[in-house]
Amino acid sequence: MHRSRLALFLSCSAAFLLIPAIYPSARLYYFAPFLVTSFYQCGYASSLWCGILCGILVDFFSDLPFGINALAYSLTTFLLFRRRRHFFPDRAMTLSIMTFLFAWVSTVWLWLILYLLGDKSGLTLKTFAGDFGVMPLMDAFYAFIFFTLPVFLFGKPLRRGSDYFLSGRGH
Repeated sequence: MHRSRLALFLSCSAAFLLIPAIYPSARLYYFAPFLVTSFYQCGYASSLWCGILCGILVDFFSDLPFGINALAYSLTTFLLFRRRRHFFPDRAMTLSIMTFLFAWVSTVWLWLILYLLGDKSGLTLKTFAGDFGVMPLMDAFYAFIFFTLPVFLFGKPLRRGSDYFLSGRGH
């Protein structure tokens, strides 16, 4: 795994474990910034595997039926991976926008899957506004505050010569 992706994965994992301890009602897509970054740094198959594995990790801590998040994350990756070309990776807001889209599309998939599995709890205006409006905005805000803003404040890390070339090991 590319070093910056590993650091991002570990940061997302830390947020996944720590933020709910501080703010228990937070329902964020903690791994969305990592998965969006994988869209830009990996091929389609690798991104799909990252989505499945992150979904399984979330499934271990979720009260939903096991595998639902993995399925939703992989379906979201299937839909968004090719859309990445519409957003340039070097733009400041790309991570936040793509995180918003990841959260929104994943929520659509989760609602659809749960509905097909027999969960007929009604979609009220309040849940619609929260799940499809407020929460994806919170995910975008999370991506901006924790991953984009530190780069603005502290700058990009200096790259060594070996960082410019792909090694035969991870790619």
